Amino acid sequence: MSSGLNEFLNHEDIRKEVAESLGKSFKQLATAPTWDNFVRACYITIFRELQESTRKFRARISRRFLKYSDDIEPWPSFDPSGEDKKWRDFMVKTFFGSKAEPKADDVIAAIQHPFIVAAFCEVKAKLEGRLDINHELASVFEIPYQNDEIRKIFIKYLEPRGVGIMEDLKTSRWVYYSRCLNIIASSGQGKSRLMKEVGYGRRDCISPTPEDEPVFCIPANIRELDAPGYPLPDPIVFKYFKTLQGRYSTDSQQSDTAHWRAAVFLSEALKHALTCLKDIPEAEYVPKLRAWNEKMEGRNREYRDQFWEDVVNNAETTYATTIINRGSPSQQKFIEPATNELVSYLSVLRGSDASVIIYFDEVAGFRNLYWILSRVLSAQRSAPLWVVFMATSGKLEDYEPPWCNISSKRSSEERVQLLPPYYSLGFDQWAQKAAESRTMGDLSTWLHASYYGRPL
Repeated sequence: MSSGLNEFLNHEDIRKEVAESLGKSFKQLATAPTWDNFVRACYITIFRELQESTRKFRARISRRFLKYSDDIEPWPSFDPSGEDKKWRDFMVKTFFGSKAEPKADDVIAAIQHPFIVAAFCEVKAKLEGRLDINHELASVFEIPYQNDEIRKIFIKYLEPRGVGIMEDLKTSRWVYYSRCLNIIASSGQGKSRLMKEVGYGRRDCISPTPEDEPVFCIPANIRELDAPGYPLPDPIVFKYFKTLQGRYSTDSQQSDTAHWRAAVFLSEALKHALTCLKDIPEAEYVPKLRAWNEKMEGRNREYRDQFWEDVVNNAETTYATTIINRGSPSQQKFIEPATNELVSYLSVLRGSDASVIIYFDEVAGFRNLYWILSRVLSAQRSAPLWVVFMATSGKLEDYEPPWCNISSKRSSEERVQLLPPYYSLGFDQWAQKAAESRTMGDLSTWLHASYYGRPL
């Protein structure tokens, strides 16, 4: 990890900016009442500055560098005879109580001190442990899909319900509340892989028919950041929606805040997805969507991380503008322009009607997110925009409350239907592989047993 840290600071512009920023911080902290408070604050400030710098200069450095820097303990215990005491003494002697401007070389020396480098090495050990597990899970996730019928069944499940919603609109009926759908299954059943294949289309054909073509999908994983599992979480999306926790309540102002932030997020995701699609060089519908799928669902996370960082940054800016502009349209109508533009672009590209799916994986920990997004989408059911929620742990009622707990008057009194949870993921997808077991010894192995039941 030390080489990674040194390589990072060897960029002259990065080194200069880090030294200037930390120099100002050290000078401000130098007036702390005690040296102990000063050193503790400096330690935390160093890592916060490096985390911020790596986000700013992400295109210039390895994505592995500091990826899990948030795991560093705020303050390690001191070893009086170790490097931590030497670093503490250096900081106190060089910066504490001084009114002079810190020298850039001294600031860099504080960062590259063996004590700080050792802290980074601890992060590296944690990171490499996670990478080993994730590598194994990613390898399983990339094994050829065993039953494309599962993908087709899901598409066929959506199609008649979309037609039914459109028919209801023609007759001014209100049957389905929104285009929000839950996929419920245990771990390893194939929820995430199903949606990846929906976004890619049938793989074993050269000239796909309409039912073999991909559907444009925007994936987001909001698993807890320290929880194991694959696909990996999208930290910035997790943090964005974590801010909605507790804001959806009987308090109308808090409820309004949560709904607006959700609406702005969807709008910015759709707008940025359209921009990114146009930048993909492939000209035809299927190759373009498959290129997008590979960028967003592959092991290399740079494209996906940058996509969601741009979306969240735009959403924060737009939200700040929206709450000031009292003349803004309703939350439901706010995302309509972005939806229509993206769907129109895809439909022209395809030569026929196209749909969009935004799916949130690992949503069990986000109580009421289902209802927030359902309400946001309830007024634009005519647009073929589906929002899919997937979860392994937790109870369905945690994110799709029963009717008695719904605060929507229309839903509770008129009993508008929700789309029922989807669970048709199948079993024994590898059963044909089991036929290769020829001996009693083969039949008694865990490998043979693994060919039955859930796909993974």
